[in-house]
Amino acid sequence: MNSKLSIGCLLLGLASTGCNVGGRGGGPTGGPRPEPSTTVPQASTDPVVRGAVLYHDNGCVLCHAEAGKGGKKNTNSETGGEINGLTLVKEGYSEAELIDKIASGVDKVGKDDPEGVTPPYHMPHFGDWLTHQELSDIAAYLFSLYPADRAAAFDNWDEE
Repeated sequence: MNSKLSIGCLLLGLASTGCNVGGRGGGPTGGPRPEPSTTVPQASTDPVVRGAVLYHDNGCVLCHAEAGKGGKKNTNSETGGEINGLTLVKEGYSEAELIDKIASGVDKVGKDDPEGVTPPYHMPHFGDWLTHQELSDIAAYLFSLYPADRAAAFDNWDEE
């Protein structure tokens, strides 16, 4: 595949899902709600599996990367010029708080340099088109990404 075609495909992908550069409402770029996933049956009983599918289908993976590793460049953002990873959200959010954060998004990303450019990416309001159950499933998936080597220490921190 030539480089122009690769760049075109990348831009089309960014424009069609997730990593909102503008717009608000409906789908990730302000358009209609995305079609339900066909990757995993909607009747799956495992919220982590459903959440993983929703994470991919709604474009979260485009900014937060596979398995929530983060690292997409977001020029002059207060998070070190990169979009943050999600593997440690369990340490900063309850389930209800995380659902609210996903639902309400992040309209304005703080600048590292107040005189510098505005960071181009922000998080859309997923609550505008995802149901509470879908938001809960994404939260379950994100909590499942928590590193096993930290889990025991975190789960028992208040007992010490």
